[in-house]
Amino acid sequence: MLLKLLSLALFSILEPSCGSAVREVSGTNIYRVKDNKGIFLKVVHAVNSNGCGKACEDIAPVWEDLAAAFAESKHYVIGELSCDDLRQNSHKFCEREEISSYPTFLYSDNTGDELQTYDGPTDLESLKKFTLANVGHECSVGSHEGHWCSATQLALIDSFRTMPIDELMAKILSMDNALEAEYDVAEEKVAAAQRVLDAAEAKGDSDEIAAAKKAVEDVDAEFDNLLALDQPLVLTWMEDIADEREEE
Repeated sequence: MLLKLLSLALFSILEPSCGSAVREVSGTNIYRVKDNKGIFLKVVHAVNSNGCGKACEDIAPVWEDLAAAFAESKHYVIGELSCDDLRQNSHKFCEREEISSYPTFLYSDNTGDELQTYDGPTDLESLKKFTLANVGHECSVGSHEGHWCSATQLALIDSFRTMPIDELMAKILSMDNALEAEYDVAEEKVAAAQRVLDAAEAKGDSDEIAAAKKAVEDVDAEFDNLLALDQPLVLTWMEDIADEREEE
């Protein structure tokens, strides 16, 4: 009972006050919160063998100022999650994220659904700059349009919605073909480099073999980089709008 009371007392110290601009986030609501907003999250723990201690005390006023700086924005949530909030499954969220030190900072970006770890400077100006530059979502068709698309991007998306469907599908096909041609060229470069290596190995010249192996490694790396690239954003928009229009 004493431990439970101590835990509650310490948690009350860390819990943002009702007048705070920092939003309380939990394991239950975090994925809903970050679905259409950029979230920058401070993760703490009131009672833990590693402690939260002075590091949490030092960052608290800075985090409050950061939240106040973005309080009027509809795009961002500056939040806090406590791993010892058992009622809201926050402990399970912390286990999934493998959080073991406090405070830990997590943020959403445009690279996917996974939260990223921030380990940069924690002064207010650095945090503001990082939030504006990195926290958020990529402009996409649908729920994120109103939040993360510029006026130019919105105009382009609207033009795809009003474009004759045959013209839209032709543009999609053209871009797909261009991407496929780029992959074909890259694959041929890999095959050509491999042929040179095979010939060098057949001759048994060590210098030629070394140079050919280096060339194979280089073109393999180029091809891997090409495959790792996301498809052009405009193509994604056109495909999403084509799907929209098929459902109408």
